[in-house]
Amino acid sequence: MIAQQTNDPGKVLVGAQKNKVTSKVNLEQLRARDNKKVKGRFNYLEVPGGILEFSYRAYKGDPVMNYSLKDGEIYELPIGVARHLNNNVGRYEHKYLLDAQGKPSTQARIRIRRCIFENLEFVDIEDIGMTHIEEVDPKSIPSLIKKA
Repeated sequence: MIAQQTNDPGKVLVGAQKNKVTSKVNLEQLRARDNKKVKGRFNYLEVPGGILEFSYRAYKGDPVMNYSLKDGEIYELPIGVARHLNNNVGRYEHKYLLDAQGKPSTQARIRIRRCIFENLEFVDIEDIGMTHIEEVDPKSIPSLIKKA
């Protein structure tokens, strides 16, 4: 039997209860990460000069937040909202492929982004697929060091 001690010395968590506690801890960590603010420029590709209004809630129990973003303006938004704008706000253009006889045979979908939130502070290494960054010591690269 898998068990985990809690702060209450008389209570032991078993099985599904342990997973529920672990998932709550993970959820809180994700929520804290996604609520960190990031500064960036909002670019509305679909309607240049326009305003995009939307509601957003990332996690169950969070309040629904309403946003109104104008093209070209600089905003400080939670990272979760910035990711949502970059990854989920888009539309699909449907096209039909023609077979040898000229009849539509298969539908192809092309995703068109409606907007971009251009981060002005940093690049999220999780989004670009980097998991490890090595620090380079300038002394180890003699050709880059200027001689006085």
